[in-house]
Amino acid sequence: MVSNPTAKTSLETTLQSAPHDRIQSVFGRELVVLERHGYRFVQDAGPRNPASTQRITRGRMVPPSEVARLPEQGYVWHPFTTPEKQFEGITGRWVRESPNAP
Repeated sequence: MVSNPTAKTSLETTLQSAPHDRIQSVFGRELVVLERHGYRFVQDAGPRNPASTQRITRGRMVPPSEVARLPEQGYVWHPFTTPEKQFEGITGRWVRESPNAP
């Protein structure tokens, strides 16, 4: 995935005609449809970004046939929700730390 599905800015769009009104983005709607069909977001924390203290992350959506195997591969489920409980794209993500993480 190129966009971060846990970022509020990826999940909502500001209306040009009414700058204070927001609607769910197409990307957010696509994520909802994928989750309804059993797909889940998987995120791998990679090496640290040399320009900052944050890790480089990579993510992907996995099909339902692979979701059951995630815990045995070292992934942990992290629920996700927006404070406003609005424009949610995903209900959570499976995360695995990099094996070479300090």
